[in-house]
Parts: sequence; structure tokens; C-alpha cells
Amino acid sequence: GDFIQRIYLFEDMEKFGLTGWIDMLDTYNLVRNSLILGEELLYLKFETAGVDRAGLSEWPADFSKQPLQVHTVQNMKEADSNAGASIQSGLTYRLHFCSPELLTNNRVRISRTLQGTYSDMVKEILEKDLKTTKKIEIQETKDLKHLIVPNLRPFDAIGKIVSASQLTEQSGGKGRLMYTGRKKSSTSIFKGRQTDFYFWETSRGYKFLPALRPLEHDFMLT
Repeated sequence: GDFIQRIYLFEDMEKFGLTGWIDMLDTYNLVRNSLILGEELLYLKFETAGVDRAGLSEWPADFSKQPLQVHTVQNMKEADSNAGASIQSGLTYRLHFCSPELLTNNRVRISRTLQGTYSDMVKEILEKDLKTTKKIEIQETKDLKHLIVPNLRPFDAIGKIVSASQLTEQSGGKGRLMYTGRKKSSTSIFKGRQTDFYFWETSRGYKFLPALRPLEHDFMLT
């Protein structure tokens, strides 16, 4: 609480993990006392001020049960006082963190044959090779596949699976676009196979979903 000055957390649909950093004001010299080495687990929970009053219980970013991993301590210098002089007993520095799975990915290789649907393969790699316990939201893919993974890192293997994944046309999943006025028409937005899938991590777990997903309800344009 008193140590943290700013929190930066980045979610990117083009990336396979969370990254970020924390700007620290350390008046206890935790780094000089060797309590922070840059290899710690980071249990973090924060929210935008006022969301509790708004009743948004699902809004906070919560890493209290599935922590992040600190990997670098950077920009260390003595803290400045309000008068401009340095505080010898205080330090400012930046703690860089990421998802633990990103570090595990650098230490693990996959050399085996995967069988089943692509969605099953993604789930198997996350749980068996990366040992994640995070929530996984997956859109099931069609057709059984046989994939030989030749000594690849887990996220590299997932990247190849994502680029080849396809979702057949969903039953009852065609979107309809209707215009109100003198003329009214209905046309299908989603046709054929949807070939673009995305795999990314959010503060609430992993997602493996198609880029285009039909709406559950019709929408009107006037």
C-alpha cells in the first residue's frame, strides 16, 4: 500500500501473457536488505476507486490466489524529498512482472504427438506443460486432428494451433442485420467457416476464442 506509487498492467490480444511493472517508494530498503531479488511471486489486488460503491464486485484485478512473477528490478535510485534533496534511507525502483507461465515457457519443451480437437490440445498444453490453474475460456473447435510437435516451447506450439484453428458454422448462430424504415431486409453476416482464432490472457484467465462470434440477439439499426 504505502510502497506502491503506480501500477501498470498490460493485456494484449496479440500476446500470450500479462506483463507490467510497479513503481515503488521503499523507505525500508527492502532491496539492500536482500528481501527483493527480482525472483519473487507478486500477490496483487487492485481496483479503480469507487467500483465498490458502484456494486461492481467482479471489477478488481485479483492476483491474490494466482500470483504474478517478478523478474527484474530496474531504475533504482535514492528517493527525492519534497525539498529536492535525496532521502538516503529511501529508494525508488521499478519491479517488472509477468505471468509465471511466460517464464515456465522458457524452460519447457514439447516433443510429442497431440491428438484430438485443437481446443483440447490448447487446454492440454496449458494444464499439463505450463501447469496453469487459471480459468480457461475455450470455444470448441471441430474435427479431430493429429499434430506432431517437434521440440517446441508450449506457447510456440499453441501459436501454430491457433493459426490453423477453424470453427465450423454454428447452428443457429447466423447474425441478422435489419434496417427499419420503408425497407426492411434480413441478411446473414456470418457465412461459411470462421478461420480466425485468438489466444490471449486476461486478468481473469486465458481465452481461446474465434475473432468473430455471432450475437445472441438481433440488433437494430435505424
